[in-house]
Amino acid sequence: MMQPTRNSPTSHPSGAMTAAAVAGRTLRRRPSARISGAEIRSLEPGDRDALRAMFDRLSPDSRYRRFLSPAASFDVALRNVLDLDYVQRDAIVATLHGEIIGLAECHAFRRSPSDVEIAVTVDDAFHRMGLGRELLDLVIARAARHGASNVHASVLAENRPMLEMLYKIAPHAHKELDRGVVDFVFSLQTSA
Repeated sequence: MMQPTRNSPTSHPSGAMTAAAVAGRTLRRRPSARISGAEIRSLEPGDRDALRAMFDRLSPDSRYRRFLSPAASFDVALRNVLDLDYVQRDAIVATLHGEIIGLAECHAFRRSPSDVEIAVTVDDAFHRMGLGRELLDLVIARAARHGASNVHASVLAENRPMLEMLYKIAPHAHKELDRGVVDFVFSLQTSA
């Protein structure tokens, strides 16, 4: 996976991403296929307050299932989510009436950039409507276009809806249970 380097065409001499480079990598607004009136787009730096509002609306159970911790705070759970380059660190959101209702993240591993970890969070009011699957499909496709070949996901063994979704996305994934967490690894070439 290519990462912009200092003085490359996609970076500013300071090492920062240029606006043109970021614009070329972000997901243009598009309607959700699952939630009427919702739009899906790239997460943007100005989304912090809207992201916090979605986090605050999550039930304690949803926070626990997503962050694998019962006491996850917004600042700890999402401390790096806005640090994006839209290749190695990517995130997309679903919005409805100006509120974020879903977030999918994809982060490359530093030691193996072709391996990425995915995660999804959906506002409790929109569970079981297909939004999580829609967001994961999009963020996985974006990762594949940027050179990812293997996808990793860690899910609590008790999180049956997420396990079912991942089984549908990648029925041949390697799965390993360790201390109540199921780790999925699948190749993008063999996923459904």
